[in-house]
Amino acid sequence: MLRGLYIAGGGMTERATNLEILTNNIANLQTNTFKRDRVAFTPFKNMLLRHISDNKDPQPIGTMPFGSEIKPRTFTDFSQGQLVHSGDDNDLALDGQGFFKIMLSDGTTRYTRDGRFVVSADGSLVDSHGYFILDDNNQKINIPEIGKLTVLPQGEILQGNNQIGKIGLVEIDDLSLLAKDGDVTYSLTADPTQHESAAETTTIMQGYSEKTNCSPIGLITEMISLMREYEASQKAVQVIDQTLDDSISKLGSIK
Repeated sequence: MLRGLYIAGGGMTERATNLEILTNNIANLQTNTFKRDRVAFTPFKNMLLRHISDNKDPQPIGTMPFGSEIKPRTFTDFSQGQLVHSGDDNDLALDGQGFFKIMLSDGTTRYTRDGRFVVSADGSLVDSHGYFILDDNNQKINIPEIGKLTVLPQGEILQGNNQIGKIGLVEIDDLSLLAKDGDVTYSLTADPTQHESAAETTTIMQGYSEKTNCSPIGLITEMISLMREYEASQKAVQVIDQTLDDSISKLGSIK
């Protein structure tokens, strides 16, 4: 009976954790390039049940599950969002699994797919947060004069007929090594020289923006399902608790 209480209680904790992650996904439905998070749980090992009778070897009759360990593993779904034409030349979308490289104010590098770029007052190409965009040599990109910029699919930046720079595009061989460092920026938790390479299958689309890969209808449906599962586990806990209370009361009244 106590085992059932632990399993039902673990189910409540699992659903609550899922709802927390799901709520953050819903909050970022309007955030361009946001990648949804998912959560996975590890199940306890099943117990092998055996039938024991007099003068006979125990016979296997099946297994009993013990629910999930309360050690969730959160991971990011990096599938590409929908590419939408914005008509703004400052919007750059990535078609493929690559990333832009940016430099923070402290000199550290991050990865992003958010391509809303502008030219700062000192002529540097920066993103919407003011972080520097890096070129294919991991250097800041400087725009020498004011004028319309054309960005080619491989990242070449043209001003008129002159190429003035090239945006660096990279791909990561193991996306599980990327950790979120904000809503749309990522840090690499391993040596970049071992896992980062120049993008070969990713191209830039100027005048487009990438939407989140979250589906509003799918998230709402998932939330309703999780809430119902949580309520079912909660009801199971209440029933088991009441049964235990009745059992203790009856045993205590026996003389």
